[in-house]
Order: sequence, then C-alpha cells, then structure tokens
Amino acid sequence: MRVVQVITSPDGGGAERLVRELTQRLPEHGIESSAIYFCNPRGVELSPREVSLGLRAPRSLLAVPRLRRCLRELTGNGERVVLHSHLTWPLYYAALAGRGRNVAHVYTEHSTHNKRRERPWLRPLERWAYRRFERVVCISDGTKVALGDWLDDSALSARMTTIVNGSRMLPMIVRKKECGGACRLVSVGSLSPQKGFDVALRAVAQLGDRVASYTIVGEGPERDRLEAMVGDFGLQEKVRLPGYCNDVTPYFHEADLGVIPSRWEGFGLVAVEALSTGLPLVASDVPGLREVLSPCDAAILAKADDVAALREAIAYGLDNLAGNGAVSESARSRAEEFTIDAMVARYAELYKEVLDGGEKDAGQGEVDYSS
Repeated sequence: MRVVQVITSPDGGGAERLVRELTQRLPEHGIESSAIYFCNPRGVELSPREVSLGLRAPRSLLAVPRLRRCLRELTGNGERVVLHSHLTWPLYYAALAGRGRNVAHVYTEHSTHNKRRERPWLRPLERWAYRRFERVVCISDGTKVALGDWLDDSALSARMTTIVNGSRMLPMIVRKKECGGACRLVSVGSLSPQKGFDVALRAVAQLGDRVASYTIVGEGPERDRLEAMVGDFGLQEKVRLPGYCNDVTPYFHEADLGVIPSRWEGFGLVAVEALSTGLPLVASDVPGLREVLSPCDAAILAKADDVAALREAIAYGLDNLAGNGAVSESARSRAEEFTIDAMVARYAELYKEVLDGGEKDAGQGEVDYSS
C-alpha cells in the first residue's frame, strides 16, 4: 500500500505537522508513505520521502500538471495509490490532478471556519470538490458538524468521519509562582485574525501590573497591526513577538499561563502541546478547543472575541491555576490522551478501508474510524 500526502508547504501549523508525522510513521504500519508540497518557502530540509513541486505560491495553477506528473509516476505500475490532501488549494488541485488516475482520494478538514464559507455562492463548487474524495476526515466533532452544515449534502456527510489530532509530548516542568507576583503569559500561533491576539493584547493592557510579560510566538499578516497595538497600549516593555519558531518548548517553559484567544479552531494542537508541559491555559470557548479543554481542570474557557471575558479568565487563571502542581499534573494527564501513535493507527486503518472497500459502504451510513 502506498499513501501520498499533499499539502501546500512542510511547515506552518497543525496540518503541516500532521502530514510530516504521518509520512514518518506510516511505514511502521506497513504502508509506503511520501509527501508532496506545493512550495517550500522557508527551505525546510526534506527527507528522501518528501518532495516540493517548486511553486512560488500555493495557489499557482502549475500545481495541477506537476501533481499529475507525480501521480503518473506513482501509478505507472497499475498500483492504486491513496492521495491524502490537506488545506484549500490541495482540495481543489488534487481533485483536478487525480482525474483519470488510479488514486483513492482522502481529504482532512482542519478547521471549523474559513473565508470560503462566507460566500454562499461558492457552495456548489465546494460540493463538487468534496465529492471527488472517498473519505473526508475531520479533526474534531466540531469540525465535522461545521463542514456538514456548510455542504448541506447527506451523501457527503456519509463520507465524513472524525479522527482527532495527535500531538507530540513536550518535556514537563514544575513551575513555581511567587505569592502576589506578576505572571508571564504566552501564546503560540500564526499572526492572523483567526487567532485573536488583538483581543489578548487588549486584555493584557487592562490587567496592568498583574502581567509581567506576554510573548506571542508566530508569524503572519497581522504582525504590523499587532505591533501598532503594542505601541498604542504602551506595552513595548511587556510584549514580545519573536516570530516563527519550530521548537516552542522554551517559550512554554518560561510561562506561567498560556492564552489561546482564537475566534475559531478546528482542534487546538497548540493547546495539547502546552498542556503536555504542565502549563495551564485560558482559551476561547469555541468547538475545537472546547472538545480538548472542557474536561480538563487545568484550563478555563472564555467567550470568544470578548475582551472582558478573556481578561476575567486570565485573572482567574493567575490566581488559581498558575504555579499549582496539581493543576500541572492534570494538564499533562489530559495531553497524554492525544497521542500521535493513536492518530497514525487510525489513519492507517482508514487507508486500508478505502483501498479495500472504495465507496461500497458510503451509502450505508457513516463508518467511524475514530473509535
């Protein structure tokens, strides 16, 4: 069996990490595995099983013929290949490139919201694209519900299943907070409107001396706006934006409380990684994060896009969660429920079902590969 992952680039957020983990670990399940990236803007070192199409931008239409050439080589001996696509442009371009090729299409939906869903006239095109895939995997139940509501197609809903993301476990440390001392906050994620860091900056400004420092690790189109807000609120000595970092462990270790103020999330991989270090969290009460954090004593959920609610939640976290050893143990215990090994095993089972059965059971209701 051969599985080929297709995604825009090898680095970024949770989708990119999932692809690289699957590519690395599927051979342990007897599956030949490789990955195709549309571009590699940061020049990430690739393994022999990974290749970049060398595009200047992920939306380039050149992705279609170049991907078709790759598929021609992969299926030249008559072998049927699983083509597993991720994110927007692979959704469309893999559907086009795979026409007439001996491939079984799988797609993973990584978010509960995107800009395409703000344009109802795109729904017919979206349905056409998703119908090219024999299975659509959602990384959380919230993601699955949101996608089903958007497509509004019972046949497509029957092809959907949930496989929750798995996360690497980072080293855990014991944090101690001085009584009455100001606390250190950290956030990790792309500097984009989705992540809600503008809301967090407003909350931090209102908390005043209660916060010693706030570090936002990531890069993206909102950098200029966020830096301007830092200046407007007089937070230059308190807020750091160090940019993108592949290893966020040191930032989690030097913090007392993590903040995830997202306006929406498909799952919340950063949340699991932070919990694995024993770091308590304040996060938005949105579907993807709620599924991960609501059963956890080390996390507080606050109304999304609400400065006052986030401010109060952070204040509570500083008083009741930061520096608490029992809370840190609870955080680590919850994180360990989302292992990469379990995720890879579930995907391996899914691929085998797709190749063995094709779509023969698609009309018989949903097959749940997450159990």
